Formats: sequence, C-alpha cells, structure tokens
Amino acid sequence: MSSKAWTAAVLLIGVLVASTPAAALVPIPLPPGEYSYEVRPGLSTSGYWAWGDYPYYVPLKTPIAVVAAKDVVSANFTGPVTLTIETPTGSFERILMRVDVWMESAIPGRPAVNYDRPLWVWVNGAPAFIGTTVQRFNETAFQDVTYLYPLLAGGGTVNVTVALPNWVLPSWGLTGIFHVRVTLLYYPGPKPPYAPDEVVPLWINPSWGVARAIIRPGKEYASQIVDIPVGTYRIALLLYTEGAAYDEFFYYQIPPDRYVIVEANGTTVAFVQPYPYMFTGSLNPLLWRPVPGVRTLAFEPHFIDLTPLMGIIGTGKVNFTVTVYNTLRYWNIFAALLLYVDEDVVYSEYKQIYYNIEGPVRSENTTVAWVTEDNVTVYNYTLNYSYMKLEAASVQVHWKYWGQPYTVTAEGSMYNFMAATQIYDENEEWSNLTLSQTWSYNASIFMPFKKIEWGEAWQGSLSSKYGFVINAPIPENPEDYPVEGNFTLYTELTQTLKIDRMPHLVTGTFRSLEEGVNATGFINGTIRLISPTAGIITGITGTYGENVKTITGSEHGPRVSFQFTRIIHGWNEWPQWSILEDKMTIKYG
Repeated sequence: MSSKAWTAAVLLIGVLVASTPAAALVPIPLPPGEYSYEVRPGLSTSGYWAWGDYPYYVPLKTPIAVVAAKDVVSANFTGPVTLTIETPTGSFERILMRVDVWMESAIPGRPAVNYDRPLWVWVNGAPAFIGTTVQRFNETAFQDVTYLYPLLAGGGTVNVTVALPNWVLPSWGLTGIFHVRVTLLYYPGPKPPYAPDEVVPLWINPSWGVARAIIRPGKEYASQIVDIPVGTYRIALLLYTEGAAYDEFFYYQIPPDRYVIVEANGTTVAFVQPYPYMFTGSLNPLLWRPVPGVRTLAFEPHFIDLTPLMGIIGTGKVNFTVTVYNTLRYWNIFAALLLYVDEDVVYSEYKQIYYNIEGPVRSENTTVAWVTEDNVTVYNYTLNYSYMKLEAASVQVHWKYWGQPYTVTAEGSMYNFMAATQIYDENEEWSNLTLSQTWSYNASIFMPFKKIEWGEAWQGSLSSKYGFVINAPIPENPEDYPVEGNFTLYTELTQTLKIDRMPHLVTGTFRSLEEGVNATGFINGTIRLISPTAGIITGITGTYGENVKTITGSEHGPRVSFQFTRIIHGWNEWPQWSILEDKMTIKYG
C-alpha cells in the first residue's frame, strides 16, 4: 500500500470513530504485528501541524466518541466555558480525552498568530487535561483520563469545563482566535481493576469552581477541607504543576529547585519537583516549528499513593494544603484525591506506625563573579543537590458488616532530587545550563487475601546553551511598555523525560515512557517588548530551527502487550517549515 493510500485508510478510521454508534462497535481487523503509521482507532494525528502522541496501549476496537465541547472560542478571555454531557453506559478498558485546537485570524488577510497559551480541561471540577497551545495553525493531543472513571462512566451527566486564557491585540501582532474541540474516547472492555470509587477535586478556585490553586508570593498556600469517608482503605493524590511568568522558566532561576508540598492537617504527606515543560515560545519559538517539546501539549500527571500516611490523614474532615517552596512569581496547581472506599465498613481505626521526613535540604556553591584575563565577567552557579525524602507506614483496622474486622497495612516512600549548574558569560552573552531531576514514589498495601503494589519513577534532564541579546531601552515602569528594539537569539537544547509506572495506579499495568528532544536554532530581527519577560517578534532578518524528537512507550500486563516508537525531525527557515522525517512503529502482542 502506498503512503498516500495508507494515510487515507488512517483518516477513514478517524471518520468511523466520530460516526459509529455504540450499537455498531466492532473490533478493528488489525492482526498483531508492526505498523509504520498510527493505525489505532481515534488516535490519528494526520492533518495536524503539531501533535502530542498517546504512546500507550488502547484496545483495537472502535471507541465510543462523545464530543464534550464542539467549538469553544477564545478571543479575549473572560472565563472558562462549562458544558454538560451524558456519559455512556457499559464497561470501558480505557478512556482518553482528545483535544483539538485550531486558529483563525481576527483580521481578514492577516495570518492567525498568538502566544502559546495555557489550555486546561476539567471534569466535574477535577483536572483532566493540562497543557499548552502552539502559536500558529492547529494541533491535537491526548490524555489518559481513565483515573476519572467514576465520573466519566455510568450513564450520568457531568460538567466539562474548558479554559484557554487568550487575548487578541492586532496592534501588537496578536491576531489569533483559538477554537477548541474536546472529545472523549471510550474503549469498551473490562473496567480497570484499580479504578477509584470517588474523585474529589482539590483547591477549588472560587471564581471558576474548578481545581486550580494559584500560589505566589503574598499567597503562599491554598487549603481545602475534604471529608474523607469511613471505610477509605486507599487514597491517592493526582497532581499537575505549571509554572507561570518568571516561574515558567524556573529552570533558569538561581536557585532553580522548586517543591510542590502537600500537607494534611499541617503534616507533609506528599511533594514533587515540577518538570520543566518547554512551551512553544520557550527560549526560541522557531525550535518548535512544528515539533513541540517533551510533553508540551499535554503534561504528565503525578500519581502519589498516600495510603502509607492514612494514620495521619484519617477520616472525617481533613485540611489539605499546598504550597510551593522557593516560588518566584506564581504557580498553577491542579489536583484531586482518588478515594477507594468500602461502603460496607461502619467503623475504622488508623494508626501511623512510622513517619520520617527530610528536607528540603540544599547544597550549593554560592553564585560567584570574577573577571578573566580577557576582562570578561563570568558568573558560575552550581546546585550540588536539593532533595526531599519521606518514609511512612500505617495500619488501618476496619469493622465490616457490623463486627467483622479486617486489617490493611501500607508502607511506602517518596524521594525527590535535583542538581543544576549554570554559567553566564557577559561578553559573549550566553548562558550554559545543565539540570537533572529524579522523582520516585512507591507503596505496598497489604489487605486480606490481596496485596496492592504501586510505584512511579521519573527522571528528567535538561541541557541548554542560550544567548539572547536585545538592543532596546528597558523601561523602569510597566506602563511604559511596549518598546521597540533589535535582537539576536541562539539556542542549543537537549531535554529528556523517562517515566516508569510499576504498575500504573489505576490500570495495574506496567507502563514506560521515554521522550527526548534535541533542538538548535537562531533568530535575528526586530522585537516589541510588552513586559520584562515577554516580547513579540515584529521582523525577521535571519532564522534557522531544527528539532528531532524521539518517543518510546510500552505497556505490559494481563491481556496487554504493546510497544510504540516515533521519531520526528522538523526543520524551518522563516517562513518555510517541513517535516524531514516521521517514522512510527506500533506493535501489539
């Protein structure tokens, strides 16, 4: 089959997903083997300028497609849009959320251009899709939302809320109006073995009514009292993090370590170091035309099993608090509790038998400045390490069926580590950054006749050589913006992320993801500065951008054996761009 014919076949599958009624669901006739293009139903990225792949297993069955938001328009943002949908009945092995975005220009005859904007979707207030947009054309990305099973399955109604903060200012070159379509893809099959019983959004934003905590100096924490029901034998935290303003570039700050710290009734029960997602405007916009960075369009959530801390959390009213250690400007935190509840339990006792926490602990070389023999001022900063560590164990005794007790024992640990080095050469106007991060969480839960094990390990790295010279007056007062100037920008960047879920908290399968990008490029031209951290390119005299991204994913477990690889090579010289290479391998069985 020719490549064009194969693409047509893939597009046909996409049409079937959108039009096949539930009663006509049939297996897709694809035997186990290797495929060179995305052949899985509902997941084709054909026709999209930028995309975020789904690198894990889905059944080879036509999914039920429920359009949750057909066309949400964001020109000048005034608040999120909430729509109500009916969820399908039946049993589903996996539920995905597909988010498609496209742009139109507010000015006829001019191209649609805007910043990379945050893009958020919630289901009944719980975070479902946290990501960003590209700055031109269209995009598509996927998120696994099987963890929202009790909200999304069962035939009831749910609210889907979409927010894309945007504004249109043609005089500044911001002409792009965004359109968003949200589709839920339900793949029929057995219900996941560890789907939660309840999902409780955390840190509800009072203006929007959805889970979104805003943490910044002067508002150092957010809190919410949650009623944990009697009979809760397992509890997990779902957490997304997103830096904004200066903290969008926290990896270039000194020091760069951040910890999102969660407390229950004043005691630390969880923490993560945010991953440095690179938006499509980060460092050099042309690095990401049209291939976005690591997980840029759809961020990865953290799943943290809190069951080893149930002796601290307990039941009844619990005050959960979140803060960000060392924040500079502000952070968006999106979270929910996943509760596992035995409704037959009428009484519970919880005891914390072990709890030990260390950190944050930091070892660093103080930023130094000196003048070399060539009369060049050089700054050198090294964060040798920054870490937090927690170990805990608890015992729960539940009285079930009015007098029959059973005991649940849980133990686990969390560990975060960061190291970073940054060198700045004033004469050559470049900075050289290296950064490495490690997160790991694990838990074992012992129940009568059953043992539940869970683990999640992340490893991230970033190295960048970056130079940005601006020849423009820098206003002291914000009201004096915008100002015009010239600029030269040069970037080399390598970034990786590796996640192992052993097994996944909800599906019970073993998942592995490795994603990496190598990018290099430069831009010369004119710029309009609209704030100390943001500018609009108004003219270009020379450009070059190249980006190679590799994605590998695998998933294994009962009834599941799957491998995925994709290599994409993008290139551009303004205004031209192309995909020089796009290879995909999908293997079932």
